[in-house]
Amino acid sequence: MIAAQRGPAAAGNRPSSPGIRRRPPALPAALLAWAALLWAALGWAWSPPADAAVDVALVINGSPVRADVPPRIISGRTLVPIRIVSENLGARVDWDPADRSVAIQRGQRRVHLTVGEPEAYIDQQAVTLDVPPVILDGRTMVPLRFVGEALGAHVDWDEASRTVTVMPRQHMLTGVSVHPDPDRGRVRLHLSGAVDVRVTAVEGRDGGARIFVDLPGTEALLARPEFPVGLAGVARGRVEPHPNDEGTLRVILELEQPMPYQVSSSGDGREVVLEFPYQVTGIHHARESGVHQVFIETNGPVEPQVSTLPDPPRIVVDLPGTTAGPRLSSRVDVGRGVIQRIRAAQHDRD
Repeated sequence: MIAAQRGPAAAGNRPSSPGIRRRPPALPAALLAWAALLWAALGWAWSPPADAAVDVALVINGSPVRADVPPRIISGRTLVPIRIVSENLGARVDWDPADRSVAIQRGQRRVHLTVGEPEAYIDQQAVTLDVPPVILDGRTMVPLRFVGEALGAHVDWDEASRTVTVMPRQHMLTGVSVHPDPDRGRVRLHLSGAVDVRVTAVEGRDGGARIFVDLPGTEALLARPEFPVGLAGVARGRVEPHPNDEGTLRVILELEQPMPYQVSSSGDGREVVLEFPYQVTGIHHARESGVHQVFIETNGPVEPQVSTLPDPPRIVVDLPGTTAGPRLSSRVDVGRGVIQRIRAAQHDRD
């Protein structure tokens, strides 16, 4: 409550029989040249073409998968139909016939490829492919390793059995989103499944603070390890491996100052939400052209509720769900005109 009085991402040769060896007659040069050409042609014919179908077994997410169009090897890369790998990893695939492009969405990760183009995009970040997507037998074929890893899966090749195995990681952090909701600021961590989350807060020597969100058995599927926040006193965030717990991912939120927060999870455990109440960070008065102005600064969007009280006359500004920042002065003396002073206090109920 703030009150102002009065104003406001080849076969060899067989040995000859015993006896006299006769030297074979010389062959004409033209015949030798023709034979050489024939041998070369036959040799070429026995080499498989670069895009021949190959006998490769696919195992995706622990289950054997048979594609209607067999895998192809082009320039040393295995290409498979796009929907085989994507949909077996739980991703959505959208085909745009206008520009012959395909968009793959898994969680917050978005992959975009165009037929014949060596440049692909992961969360709008350009990536150069060794082999571009192609259309064969009516199917869009894409590099298996690229798509699998872009969607957060491990891709392994077993030469003995000629098997490609694609396995999603145990858990994945697929995205981080920031929400300036009217009542408070929220940072949402999007996960591929439920994780046993551990959250701790540590105050810094510079007056700031950090919140550690530890996600066991989780890997990050983000375009960058850092992400901006700029809301409710949370300046920025980043992800990194836990320094002492192998296999655990740590999300770090940098706070401008220590502040209260709440942690909750969605019903399916695929979302962890950190909530931060907005704070009043400053109050100041100004007078311009005879008009008194009172400025109330907050670190997020707030919907004020204004009322008046008599005896003495006061204007009261309530900011629901908002707390007083640690550096907020509880009183601002004006002492002139219709506004004598401005006071700020935390409302007992909210």
